[in-house]
Amino acid sequence: QPDNFVARPGKERSDSVARHTANVVVLTAGRQKICGRLETIARPRGARRRRGRSDTRRTRTMRLLRAAALLGAVLAVASSASTNGDRDLSREVKALQNMNARAVDAQFRKTHGVSREVEALRRKNAPCAIRGVEPSTAFVVFTRQRAGSRWFVNTLDARSGGRFNSRTREISLKGSKSFYELKAVKGHAACLKKNPSKPCSCVLRQVYANANTKPPLAPGFKFMIGNDFFRGSRVPRMNAFAASICDLKIPFVFLLRKNILRRIISLRALEMNKALHVAHPDTEIVAEEVRHYKPRIQINGFMGLAPWIARETKDQSKLLQLFKYHCGGEWHVGNRLHWYEDLVDGSPTSADEWGNVLFQLGAWNTSNATRIQQLLGPRGWRGPSATTVVHGSRPVADLVANFGAVNRTLRGTRYAWMLD
Repeated sequence: QPDNFVARPGKERSDSVARHTANVVVLTAGRQKICGRLETIARPRGARRRRGRSDTRRTRTMRLLRAAALLGAVLAVASSASTNGDRDLSREVKALQNMNARAVDAQFRKTHGVSREVEALRRKNAPCAIRGVEPSTAFVVFTRQRAGSRWFVNTLDARSGGRFNSRTREISLKGSKSFYELKAVKGHAACLKKNPSKPCSCVLRQVYANANTKPPLAPGFKFMIGNDFFRGSRVPRMNAFAASICDLKIPFVFLLRKNILRRIISLRALEMNKALHVAHPDTEIVAEEVRHYKPRIQINGFMGLAPWIARETKDQSKLLQLFKYHCGGEWHVGNRLHWYEDLVDGSPTSADEWGNVLFQLGAWNTSNATRIQQLLGPRGWRGPSATTVVHGSRPVADLVANFGAVNRTLRGTRYAWMLD
């Protein structure tokens, strides 16, 4: 299984692989030299010298014994090294094999635009028993909880010009009971397996057929990425799902937050808000009540602040690498990553970012935000305001109860800018 979806290897790993390659080359050259020496010793003197007496039988016997002794010494060294060096050699060989596999996969994606797994899924003609009518167009937004996804889909529906279903539901492989999970479809376990398969693509087709309640409006889903989703060896769990998205050519975008600290604060504040339990306030009065909850951010431990931010940053990189591997040539995955901070109305790049989002998801056949605004009109572009901003650009010091500890933890690190 190629591992293109993991974090990109650094210089240390590249130097290590280069060193392993050099060792293998030197080892091969040394073996050839030893074999040539044995062959030279075993040959009669007359074969090595054009002039001189031929060796007697005794001399030839002694030379063969010397050759056998040298060969025995080489085998003894190899036997002693097998306990210590075979593992290193095995790792070197595996590293070379992985390098070769990645090179072959990269060339395949350059030629076909997709991974071998996706190309194999498209070649299979296995029928899918779909109930209902499949939509002609659809989309999916990969995001996280408290990343502004509710505001995003509301604005997306308004600026789609009536082309998207106004009810964008939530879907996840593992989420809370309120999420629309794949378990509602028979055979959903195929999307939880490590290897891509056609049954998972059939499950996705059925999910969108079930959501196609207002044709010809395109149904869409928010795929909620759980905090534990990419932890450790669980990364391949999404491999089948991502391959099926690319197999069916479903348009997608990523909505994530640059400032992970603010997302953590919002998440912890929601956990404290058990009395109101308002995730998306619709009035300023309710939003003001929610602002009274100032959580204490955990600093130490596995769920500590710095490890959490580092882990989430790495997970987001893995997510992009996974889709780049499966369909990077077709979809230009890097351009489909959109940050919440760049999309909000106060950002100077908001209009251009929204133009790209609407074009990538198929709402409009142009990414020119000015042209889309002209077609929608000021009211259509602004859209209905179904949610109210809770924290917004308020200082972090006003949002948490232990800002001193948070400041000491992040100040001087590469995450210090999140305190602003």
